[in-house]
Amino acid sequence: MLVTANKLKSSGFVDGQTGRVITDLNGDGKKDIIEYTFVSSTPPGTCNQSDCMSNLDNSPTLTFQITMHDGKSIDAAYMCTSIGVSKNMHKGLKDIFCGPKYILRWNGEEYDTK
Repeated sequence: MLVTANKLKSSGFVDGQTGRVITDLNGDGKKDIIEYTFVSSTPPGTCNQSDCMSNLDNSPTLTFQITMHDGKSIDAAYMCTSIGVSKNMHKGLKDIFCGPKYILRWNGEEYDTK
């Protein structure tokens, strides 16, 4: 895991505080940036899956966006309890683990759960 919301909370992160991790998302050896924003608790009405709120209720979460080494920006409209990068790739970019249980796959235009 690259970053975990609970660990950030215990280290003193507050709502809206940002951080970044450097990783290589497309396997070219160059540094891409995942910039995340910490949210201390999950806002109500965030989830549309029936089991989502039970998994996230009152947990700190992270939202994130990606900046590739060439400056291209990729928004990811997900709230994650943790963020990690898989070795698996789809359409040229590595999958992103979005805790508690989602795998985000690049479809050529955006990261999606399908």
